[in-house]
Amino acid sequence: KTTYLISGDIAFFYDSNAFWHDHLPSNFKAIVINNGGGGIFRIIAGPKNTNALDSCFETPHQRTAEHIAKAHQLYYHQAIDLDELEQALKNFTETTSSGILEIFTPREVNDEVLQQYFLALK
Repeated sequence: KTTYLISGDIAFFYDSNAFWHDHLPSNFKAIVINNGGGGIFRIIAGPKNTNALDSCFETPHQRTAEHIAKAHQLYYHQAIDLDELEQALKNFTETTSSGILEIFTPREVNDEVLQQYFLALK
């Protein structure tokens, strides 16, 4: 069976050295939610309610996981909107090799979307 890792961008980049070994199984796929840096802190009440959110908690960046995929010969696809995501998910799940799917989301509203998702789950 396929094993999926779903990770935020900062955590993924921080731990990307896990791809350095030669034993990555072909059934491993990573989905990276790239919101441009540390969006989890917009959900936590303390950091969100300070004027230091951008400068001390988040890590704004313009990086992508594409270079990590290329360095480790992994399938890579990205999605920036719903149409691209639908096609990327189809390709990603049908591919039989390890890979990375990177989904770009807007940093400033990511927390609101996630909170709405949690409410829908209830």
